[in-house]
Amino acid sequence: MTRFEDIPVQSPYDIYHNGVDEERCISGRIKMAWPSSQKKVEVIAVVQSQCSPSDKDPQSFKIFFELDQTYLEILDIAPNDEFHLSLKGAVLDKLTSIPRASTLPMQLVFPKGVCIQWKHIGEWKKLNTWALNGLKNNNKIDNWFISQEETAIDNEPRGLKRHCDDGNEMGNNSEPQEGHTMLIGSKKRQRREEKARKREASALKVESGHSLTCTSFVGDNHASIFDMPSIIPSSKTDEIRITDDLNQSIDSQFNSTRPGGETETSHSNDGSHHEFKAGLRSGSSMYSPLNDIKNKQIVSIIGKVRELSPPKKTRNGDWMRFVDIVDSSNYSTYAAGFKINCFTRNHEAWLPHPEVGDILILRNVKVQEYQGHLTGVGYHDKLTWAAFSPIKGEFHHGPCTAVPKQEGLAEGGQGVSFSPFFQPGPTETKYCIGLSDWWRKITTQEPSDKVIVQKVERHQRFHRLISEAGPSVPPDGYFDCTIEVLKAFNSLNNVYTIYVTDYTRNEQAIVIQTNWCHPSLSEFVVQFEMWDEAAEIAKDMHPGQYYLISNARMRINTSGYLEGKVVENKMTKLSEDDLWNVPLKALLERKRAFQAKKAKEASESLSNYQLFQDIKEHTFFHCTAELLHIEASTNGRTCLYVTDYTSNPTLANFTDQPALYGFNEHVVKILLIEEQRQIANVVEPGSFYCIRNLRLRKSPLEGFCGILGGTDKLVVKLNPKKTDNEHLNSLLRRREIWQHNNHKSRQQELRGENSAEFSSIEEVVSTRWSGQHRIRARLIDFYPLDMQDAFYQRCSQCNVEIPKTAKACFKCGDFEHEHVQYFYQLYILAEDETGHQLVVSIDDKCPLLDGIRRACIQEDHSSFRQLRDRVKPIIGNLPMVHNALKAGKCIEIENSEFYFDIESWLTPNEKKAFRLLKYECLSQ
Repeated sequence: MTRFEDIPVQSPYDIYHNGVDEERCISGRIKMAWPSSQKKVEVIAVVQSQCSPSDKDPQSFKIFFELDQTYLEILDIAPNDEFHLSLKGAVLDKLTSIPRASTLPMQLVFPKGVCIQWKHIGEWKKLNTWALNGLKNNNKIDNWFISQEETAIDNEPRGLKRHCDDGNEMGNNSEPQEGHTMLIGSKKRQRREEKARKREASALKVESGHSLTCTSFVGDNHASIFDMPSIIPSSKTDEIRITDDLNQSIDSQFNSTRPGGETETSHSNDGSHHEFKAGLRSGSSMYSPLNDIKNKQIVSIIGKVRELSPPKKTRNGDWMRFVDIVDSSNYSTYAAGFKINCFTRNHEAWLPHPEVGDILILRNVKVQEYQGHLTGVGYHDKLTWAAFSPIKGEFHHGPCTAVPKQEGLAEGGQGVSFSPFFQPGPTETKYCIGLSDWWRKITTQEPSDKVIVQKVERHQRFHRLISEAGPSVPPDGYFDCTIEVLKAFNSLNNVYTIYVTDYTRNEQAIVIQTNWCHPSLSEFVVQFEMWDEAAEIAKDMHPGQYYLISNARMRINTSGYLEGKVVENKMTKLSEDDLWNVPLKALLERKRAFQAKKAKEASESLSNYQLFQDIKEHTFFHCTAELLHIEASTNGRTCLYVTDYTSNPTLANFTDQPALYGFNEHVVKILLIEEQRQIANVVEPGSFYCIRNLRLRKSPLEGFCGILGGTDKLVVKLNPKKTDNEHLNSLLRRREIWQHNNHKSRQQELRGENSAEFSSIEEVVSTRWSGQHRIRARLIDFYPLDMQDAFYQRCSQCNVEIPKTAKACFKCGDFEHEHVQYFYQLYILAEDETGHQLVVSIDDKCPLLDGIRRACIQEDHSSFRQLRDRVKPIIGNLPMVHNALKAGKCIEIENSEFYFDIESWLTPNEKKAFRLLKYECLSQ
């Protein structure tokens, strides 16, 4: 294999300042990874350089691998993987700002090829697309990127078995090298394979020269992926035939390097609608024939869509629809297929959106019996899907929308990150093509002798840290772990619940907030449910004990967070003297480091009270604050708004809440979860409270907000008449100063406005010069009447406006929606005391809209709420007036008087236009 340790390393800072040196490499760990999409894999890597003492801190940045789909299926890189990456072919992309989860404003892109080796547990894997592309082109491979053994093998002559059109064998007579697998079979099989290749060459794309190269380096006896013959095709037909042989040869060697790899071949039978064999195995995933599924199973299935219902909302507010599918195992002209009820909570677009006639892939479907018939249920936190269009010959996920493709399942977008959109691989693609061909042929009664080849890969269960475990980690979330028990108790129906830790943090687990768990340990705890045989063992578990748990499974609980489940009696009790146990030894070392850090933090600060101006994200603290407002929605979401009268620029401005007017950057929003929701029934606005173990986190939906959960009493009411609480006394002094300053500024605002310089609307319109003006007026209308229409979209490629009825530009064929740009545009009608009126624009350049994400607000409800909240203080009850007019009613406009700072400019037709810069309310 490539000896990356002999290759010089380039530091991230050197890459950023001096560019990429293609003769060097980088090494590190994968922090985050996303599934491949659009022929691209995206990761965030943590790279540490040992070049100089000044460059010793690890740096994080994004890396994009833009490769053929064949390579992406092999590049199964995942979080916490170690890697060594050659910089050959890397393109440096400098950014204007540092992205989230990164520490440098840059990213690396590999658009042409890659040489990388990586591992999680076990042997190193390697992908070298440069070497394989060199094989196809018969070029000499740069020995910098492969080992000397590989170069030597590549330079030696090798024989090639080639099939001719008449089925005879051609090629040189040199004997195969040691370790090289020859493709030997009967003449009958050769002729059958030759016919199949000719038939499939017109239907399937042959990726010439792009073969898989991913080997586990476990010893010299394994066949090298570079043991491939040199190929010089003499014609186009030979090139297709030779490429097919090369792909089969590489597939043969690739399967031989993986334990348990094998190939299954299913043949069709003419004259029956069962000629296409239903069912598929792709890697560790099994797709069941629809006629073979049993009650209470969790299955993955593929079928042709015969019927589907329109999406609708259930009584509890979830979205649902049903889909009816068939395959060759359950097909009948006079009977329905298999029905699946699909559910999702927040986004309608997350439901399967195939067309009738599409091939639909559904994963993690629960089979249930209803009124004597088997039906499927796809739950909101488990169902993933993809649809294949036989007409277009490609997969899709329904109409393009602005809804997030992935988000947390818990409240406020927290918890386990989940996406319902499955990305199929080559095996699923080939199966869907075969299934669509089968359907087309049975409807026209045409026979077929199609051969389907399925690759089988068995996954082994590994010992993992809690930080590495997850419901989608192979195989199917199962793993072994070594843990320390923190708490155990009997929950319900003889199911025991234990809270454990191995002193590693899984970001998708819920934060434990209770008396028995120290706040510093709360992020390192995971809940396990012990069932059946495991429950009997859990009865004797006590805090402080260590266990090796085998065959545990990580799943998602009803709250949207990670939860372990153990059923079998495969647990071994350990003691601290069992130092032969390597995972236990590592756990004890992490525990000692954690306790040392905890003692250091305790010695540095005896009190963990902090002011809002000093708080930081992800840090637990106590605070003394005044409750300003309580928000309790109908869906059970409860929030408190508190202040300690200190400001922090990371805090939001809640302009949509009248009770919070003037408290810009002074208010913390606290989301109450679990048992803490009951606090809202006993607290009162205007009272003072001590809040313990509060932590500030950033949510995609809520922004920066605090979170309180658990069963402990974390909010305690304080008496302002008692003077022995120094934190409360300080709060009262700050409150008095703030009220004095605020009252003074309000008096100046109300008293001094008459002397303030402002112009009438008539003067602003009549003046010839362009610039800034101040007017005193109130709003009497706005346009468009429906605020969800207050946007327009343009194509950055063609520089033309796109109609709102279209999703993308048809002129340039932007089917991927890469060039769609959104802009906000709202017009307000202001009227002063003289009765003169002025139309003012709130457009994309208006400072009032700074910080709002641009999106299609007809579909992106989060962006629409942000826009609505920004303009709500000035438009008053005008939306209600519009709704009343639609209903044939008339209500009075209730709006305040404002100072509006506006700017004017001349349009191309020499007319003056006005844009809003800022406003001040006079009636508050």
